[in-house]
Formats: sequence, C-alpha cells, structure tokens
Amino acid sequence: MDSNQLVNDLITITSRLAALMGAEVEKLRAHDIKGVEALQGEKAGLARAYETLIRELRRHPNILLDVAPALRRELTDNAEVFQRMLAENETSLRAAKEVNNRVLKAIADAVTESRKENTTYSRS
Repeated sequence: MDSNQLVNDLITITSRLAALMGAEVEKLRAHDIKGVEALQGEKAGLARAYETLIRELRRHPNILLDVAPALRRELTDNAEVFQRMLAENETSLRAAKEVNNRVLKAIADAVTESRKENTTYSRS
C-alpha cells in the first residue's frame, strides 16, 4: 500500500469514526436508544477499517518516514481528536450502562417486594 494513501485513509477513517462517536454520545445523552442502535453498523464497519489500517501501519512503521511532515502532523492531530472522542464515548457508554443497571435493579427490587407482600397468610 502506498504510504500517503494509507495515511490519508487512516485520517479519513479516524475522522469519520470520531464524528460518529460524537453523534453516539449526543444520542446517549438524549436517551435516544434507537438512534444509538442505528449507528452501530457503521461504527462496527469503521472500527474494522481502522483496525486494519493500524495493523498495516504497525507491520510497516517506516511508512510514516515516507510521508510529508504536514500529512504526519494532520494524522497526529486527527489521532488526538479521535482519542478524546474515544474516551468521551467510553465514559458515556459506561454511564448509560450504569443507569440501565440501576433501573433494572429497581425493577427487580420492586418485583421482589411485591412478591413478599403477596405471600402473607390470610383467610383465603
């Protein structure tokens, strides 16, 4: 693979993935679960493409030596934005998971409590 092409592809993929994760964070904050679900196919595809490009870059680390300094800088800047979005996305997903766990626990506790009330002895 051509050095410049690999770096350009990596910049494109990380930009799209960062933007998609930003959209996912917004949908999580808005409790738009269907909106989050709608993003998952594209997110998975972009993540696979990102992983493939990173694997190629790791196999041939000297590729970056052949790339113009301006393009390397763009890749570095892009990677920093991507890492920030990745961290924000992870935090939002963890928060959403915690909220869901609390809701499920509250429901389970309510069901358990309701069953306790119905198991007392009475004339019937």
